[in-house]
Amino acid sequence: MHALDDYFNELLRNIEPAAGRVKQAAKAHKLVRDHLRESEDVTTVEPHSWLSGSYARNTAIGEIDDVDILLRLDADYLHLAPRTVLAQVKSALENLDDVSRPVDLRSQRRSVRAHLDGYDVYLDVVPVVAPNGDSTPLWIPDKSQRDWVESHPLGYGEKLSALNTKRERKVVPLIKMVKHWRDEHIRQTNVKPKSYWLECMVFQVFDGGAVSTMGKGYALLVRDVLVALYNRCESAYRDPDAIPRVADPLTGKIVTAKWQREHFERFMSELAAAAKSARSAVDAEEKGDAITYWRRVFGEAFPECSVADSAAAVTEALARQSVYVTSAGRVLTSQPAQDAVVPRPTRFYGGGRKPRFPRQRTNVSPAIYVPGMSRHFPQFRYQNQRGAAFVWLGTLKPTEASPEYRVRVRVRQRRMPRLFVESPQIDKRVGHLYDDDGSLCLYYPDDKTWLPGRPLTELVALAAVWLWFYEAWLKTGRWFGPEVHPQAQKAA
Repeated sequence: MHALDDYFNELLRNIEPAAGRVKQAAKAHKLVRDHLRESEDVTTVEPHSWLSGSYARNTAIGEIDDVDILLRLDADYLHLAPRTVLAQVKSALENLDDVSRPVDLRSQRRSVRAHLDGYDVYLDVVPVVAPNGDSTPLWIPDKSQRDWVESHPLGYGEKLSALNTKRERKVVPLIKMVKHWRDEHIRQTNVKPKSYWLECMVFQVFDGGAVSTMGKGYALLVRDVLVALYNRCESAYRDPDAIPRVADPLTGKIVTAKWQREHFERFMSELAAAAKSARSAVDAEEKGDAITYWRRVFGEAFPECSVADSAAAVTEALARQSVYVTSAGRVLTSQPAQDAVVPRPTRFYGGGRKPRFPRQRTNVSPAIYVPGMSRHFPQFRYQNQRGAAFVWLGTLKPTEASPEYRVRVRVRQRRMPRLFVESPQIDKRVGHLYDDDGSLCLYYPDDKTWLPGRPLTELVALAAVWLWFYEAWLKTGRWFGPEVHPQAQKAA
């Protein structure tokens, strides 16, 4: 069996909500929560509001479309009709005009949905009354039932967190993978099972002991979860008039009561195919075959080649001088049709001692590097500064998915060149930077990988390779490149 742990970890990174999206959602919900806490249109009590839903439970994947906010109201609101309560909350949100005007504001069955100008996320504000605090069920106004109904969203979040900790912190990642599988194979919104249904089902196969995490990697766990979900629903599937009865882990209420039979049948058909592919992946003798089967389950989000495997290929190619850096800074392990620079083998340094300029090389002028830089990296523009110094500014893009790194190359007479990344900001925990000024440690000084008079383009190419390994470090927390005296820390 091929565990493919690096591949599954990369799958999880690929389906995580984008950092920018998470940041925007955080700003939006803070704005609304702060506003409602101070509003005179509704009376709230400490702590005024809580976050709920997949965003709060960290089970969201892909785009964060909405954030659930539980607005804690005074207990006196229990005497008001649900429609009246929701109207008051909506009125309070309308007063956001002075801060960020809601471009979409409407009452729903149990909440008020707000879409703020400048924020690409919906905020569902759910009024609640918690007579006995957040550790007991909450009361929520329901317009359709014309009454307050009992719910326990905070309790479920706490119970999921406890189960996730008990099961080696693998329950939440598996919920995310099951959600992604669903999105990959059942794309119609009105046909796919709701995310909360899937959460409850995955929760129950772990909580009930149908699946154990002990001694298992994600390959075995995904197979076991898919098989357990199928077995869990099989009896309902065989009954032509039935749907599975999936209960809320806290309240015991059936959450799948509105699951249409034809939609359930589609789910089971896709689940059977996924379980079959997962079994074949686990049983595959060849690694390539296992990857093919897993890509049938998860689509293109499951990598064809892991970061670790890609890094090993770049490291090996660098050692035998078969890494090619194009003029745009793209790092390749096969020779491209266009001109490219081949960097010399190196060991990235993690210390503070810098390479010294050799005494016998006192007459090397920075001007000798201009023709080579203009030919191989034409996007770098140079300036001749006072003190016989040259500075080049340009961009490097080590992979197709990379941002454009703005790089500054400083060359002074009788000084070794220094290379800096000006943007995006480099995380200094990577370690392979000089301590005094943050310039890149591209080689171990004693190796004399580069000496004055050699093409400056070789250092620029090494900077592109450094950035390639830096991006791998950002994804995995591991520096895969050849190194000496590493000081790198794990990325967050």
